[in-house]
Amino acid sequence: MSAQTPEEGTPAWKNPIVVIGTIIFLVAATMTVRYVEQRFNGADVRNGVEIVQGYRAPSGRLLQDALVARHPGLPRNGIRWEGELLSSCYQYVRVRAIVTEPGGRSREYAFDVDINTVSIHPGNPNGLSVLRELGRSTTGAPGAKRSQAEGNQRATDP
Repeated sequence: MSAQTPEEGTPAWKNPIVVIGTIIFLVAATMTVRYVEQRFNGADVRNGVEIVQGYRAPSGRLLQDALVARHPGLPRNGIRWEGELLSSCYQYVRVRAIVTEPGGRSREYAFDVDINTVSIHPGNPNGLSVLRELGRSTTGAPGAKRSQAEGNQRATDP
């Protein structure tokens, strides 16, 4: 038995006010869910970029310092950082460090970050080479022969 409005004797779903109210509610609920999802995704991207920017290899060197050392004359703030969400379910973020060299030529270093395990994986050959370079010990610390990226590289990476 369906609910009926008292004045018309018709089912509630045929009442235009009920239909319009339901549509407004559904649109508002959808917009709220999308807004919250975008906020979470944005936080994941920011966290991924911060993880890469602050990554310190077992050798003690910072990733940013290694990038600056590869490009003489580049100020530390001369690296443009970008991030994009690869998977919101698994919280994988692709972080790009884009270095513009004198003459306008850009070089991109890509890193895949697993937010859940706070681990960095190479996202392209440039990222792999800088992570390998970071894995070399500059302080002579024991156990600093391999970078985290080499030890934790996902099976899907080349």
